[in-house]
Amino acid sequence: MSSQYVPPIAVNTQSMHFSRVSTTHGWQSFIESLGLDPEVLLKSVGLSLDIMSDPDNQIPYLAVAQLMELSAQETKLEDFGIQLAARWPSPLQIGGPVGLLMQLMLQSPTVGEAWQYFCQHYHLHSQGVGWTLDWDHKYAYLIREGFLASKVPSFQTATMNLSHVMRLMKSLRNDEDWTPSFISFTHAAPKNRNLFSHHFGGSVRFGEEISCMAFPVEDLGRKICYSNDQLQELLAAKLDELEGEAEGGGNFVSRLEIMIRQGLRNGRCSQSDIAQQMLLHPKKLQRELKVKNLCFRELKIKVRLELAEHFIKHTTLPLTAIAEMLGYSALSVLSRSFKEHHQLSPIDWRQQQSSK
Repeated sequence: MSSQYVPPIAVNTQSMHFSRVSTTHGWQSFIESLGLDPEVLLKSVGLSLDIMSDPDNQIPYLAVAQLMELSAQETKLEDFGIQLAARWPSPLQIGGPVGLLMQLMLQSPTVGEAWQYFCQHYHLHSQGVGWTLDWDHKYAYLIREGFLASKVPSFQTATMNLSHVMRLMKSLRNDEDWTPSFISFTHAAPKNRNLFSHHFGGSVRFGEEISCMAFPVEDLGRKICYSNDQLQELLAAKLDELEGEAEGGGNFVSRLEIMIRQGLRNGRCSQSDIAQQMLLHPKKLQRELKVKNLCFRELKIKVRLELAEHFIKHTTLPLTAIAEMLGYSALSVLSRSFKEHHQLSPIDWRQQQSSK
């Protein structure tokens, strides 16, 4: 084991973004099969074998992302996230909230309804990643939002997550040969793109505005052969119970951040726009923010800056394109925001990050 992993990486355990240990299913046995010591890697991100022994334990999502990147670096596997995802059991063999969610999806009437459930309840499994479903006249897009992408490299978790949803889509369609229309990542292209094209079975795009799995929009109305109305109701009720238990600031803020991120990209990001998308009256949203000592304007600035940091750090997109994409009125506004936060211009910050 390389000595560079002895100093532990600082993790803010007070972060509102937590994930269940089950998000790393199969990690320990995979690492051991490659002849590495899982305890040393865990220690490097502030975790332990003891806390990882229970799949329902909650751990900081930041530590999960760090662990995946560290594992890829130590194993020299550029597709570590993909290989780990392949070690997951079938949807019907998975326990915990994510197992309930996958079973609910398989009992839903249509593919579209199944993915709506997925987007609604995924936070019970991991608060560090949010999903939204969007579509146009040609494609449906299952969009992944990584909340801490600007804080830590997240390519391995992104590839792992999109591998999972592709496999789940195969189950929903009962077709192991199915492939998406395309997969896109907001991350820069890896050295060996062929590994990813081969795995995802089609076009894989890097340095894009969103990370998503795209498929024909007609598939949203496709019937699911496992559908059972009574079982669907029972599973939905159970997940609603878990939602009630999970209600709190983290859940609300995570949902709000997802909507702000989506709104920044589609130009509908006013407080009233977001309230409408969250099915809340604007005054109700204002009250919720006040109770949690939050300011919508400040939260929007924070989310926009985090997205800008991610694209500046992990892609080669021109700064003008990033500013336009995220709704900054001009590049100078993005630059001013960056200097206030980092004491550096965006271009100087990009150069600093690339030299690390």
